[in-house]
Amino acid sequence: MLNPGQQGGSWVVEDLVSMGVPRTFRARHASVGTEALLEVMPHSKATVEGQQREIAAVRKVHPRSVPEVLDYGVDHERELVWTAFRWFEGAP
Repeated sequence: MLNPGQQGGSWVVEDLVSMGVPRTFRARHASVGTEALLEVMPHSKATVEGQQREIAAVRKVHPRSVPEVLDYGVDHERELVWTAFRWFEGAP
């Protein structure tokens, strides 16, 4: 997958958030500095289709509890699908 300092698209991984599926990382945009939650999954036809459905669903609703999709793409070199969501601090 990815390690701190590596990039997924324009997003530089800072920390691992969850080892689940999808694996999630705290990341920062390489040129703008915006923080994001970066979801990363192995590339396959099913994960690309799932990513497209998730993005379409998130963009249809705008409740405060659903983070905004900032960016998404496929890393063909590493065979990964990634989606960047706006980072937010949750209440404990």
